[in-house]
Amino acid sequence: MCDYNGLSISGLMMHNELALRSKAEIDAGFARIWQVMHDGIERGMNTEGVLPGPLNVPRRAVALRRQLVPAITSLTIR
Repeated sequence: MCDYNGLSISGLMMHNELALRSKAEIDAGFARIWQVMHDGIERGMNTEGVLPGPLNVPRRAVALRRQLVPAITSLTIR
């Protein structure tokens, strides 16, 4: 269908979405999805302890962030 219509996969998907809703509604939906993903990442990078589940896997993101933020900051300040 992409070749037939001269569209990329993302272009074809956009055409399909536009058949159901406006561009503004599509953009708002993408913004909501992005915000939920961003919030989950932020929560993960700021939550210490053990991951949920029976394996008792320790969370590592907080410690990695503490190490990386100063390193990134020192690179960008130069």
